[in-house]
Amino acid sequence: MKISSEAKVGVFVLLAVIILGYLSLRVGEDVFTRQSGYLLKAKFDNVIGLVRGAPVRIAGLEIGFLETMELEDGKAVVTLRINPAVKIPRSSSITLKTQGVMGERYIEIKVRGDYADVVGEGEFLANVEPSVDLEAVFKKMGAVVDDVGAITASLHKLLEDGDVAQNIRYLVNDMASLMKRIDTLVANNEDNIGKTIEDLKVASAEMRQAFVSLNKIAAEIQEGNGTLGKIINDAEMAGQLDSTISSLSEVALKLNESKGTIGRLINDEEMGSNMEKAIIGLNKYMEKADALRTSINYRGEFLADSNSFKSYLDVKIQPQIDYFYLLGVVVNPKGTKTIRDVYTNGTLNRIEEWDRSGLLFNAMIGKRFYDIVLRGGIMESSGGVGIDYLAFDDDLKLSFEAFDFTMERKAHLKAYAEYRLFKSFYLMAGYDDWLNEPENRSVFGGFALRFDDDDLKSVLGGVSLMK
Repeated sequence: MKISSEAKVGVFVLLAVIILGYLSLRVGEDVFTRQSGYLLKAKFDNVIGLVRGAPVRIAGLEIGFLETMELEDGKAVVTLRINPAVKIPRSSSITLKTQGVMGERYIEIKVRGDYADVVGEGEFLANVEPSVDLEAVFKKMGAVVDDVGAITASLHKLLEDGDVAQNIRYLVNDMASLMKRIDTLVANNEDNIGKTIEDLKVASAEMRQAFVSLNKIAAEIQEGNGTLGKIINDAEMAGQLDSTISSLSEVALKLNESKGTIGRLINDEEMGSNMEKAIIGLNKYMEKADALRTSINYRGEFLADSNSFKSYLDVKIQPQIDYFYLLGVVVNPKGTKTIRDVYTNGTLNRIEEWDRSGLLFNAMIGKRFYDIVLRGGIMESSGGVGIDYLAFDDDLKLSFEAFDFTMERKAHLKAYAEYRLFKSFYLMAGYDDWLNEPENRSVFGGFALRFDDDDLKSVLGGVSLMK
């Protein structure tokens, strides 16, 4: 059957009308749905960038749109139309967000609380979270960029100074040289380091053996062996101990009845007052003795250039917390250098002599000002001064010393750093006598041991117990 052209046009027009009608019904249905939601309000300090029709979302899903905005008491009141199928707990929060960095603004609701209490028609969501002000962020970023530019310009100007740039290069070269020397020092003493580790292993084994012995003693006590074990486990000895305690109780009763010299001392008011005065005087004396702090210090420095050890042994007497006296001896493997002028047949000859057999002496007085310590006196048998900077609760000390000011040589300058690794153990490194001849200069590293009054009391107590 042949279909005419007019019939084909008619069928096409009919299909177009049907499709158009369907689309109109969908659009109408959508408008009806948007208009059928319930209204919800919120109050913001600033809604810049927000426009009518902006979406309202929960967890990224659109559940409504912004219907109106109006000004009330200097704040923006927004009215939202929410899908009637979506319920929002009253304790939920609301905030403004931006899609991406420069995208559209939208309203985000974070659901919190129980669905038993939800907001109703025309009510406010009171929990409003502040939103990010992008304009303020960009202003701060601009200020940061300006500051970075100013710092870069200052560094550039500083590096244009030839002396500064040259000093920086010298500093970098010196640091590289120092690290190289330290590497060499470690490599040369690899055997010593290995020996130290082995000694630590031996000490650990001895401590383990000591714990085994303690366990054995505890087991013997539990079994009733030894005096302490018999006291704990032997009923007869326990009875004797009870009898001794009873005798002591009788003695205490007699003292309370003022019998004997000790009893009168306890109960007689006049004698007690005299005794109290004597004790007060003794306490004052003991307080002065306690205020006098004493410490013993040992420091060993390994001199890299001469491959030898330089040792110091000092006694530090501290009458008060902010000043001290220091006395000590120094064993210097280099010895002391003496220059003599000798005339031979009318000719003046200058002779250098080295004495490596004797000891050098330290005798200094020091004063502390906050984190700075100034000290002076005799350093290595010559006049000198020193300054220390203390940091990190005195765990780190940076020191500079200058001594041996003579006409024959330049001053002896020394700089080093100490760091407390354990309670009485310090590691140190520095550079010694860098103004004089190369054979006198040396990078050094080493350790220090310091024992204060409490440590010495523990040691002496242990000695007396062993006796």
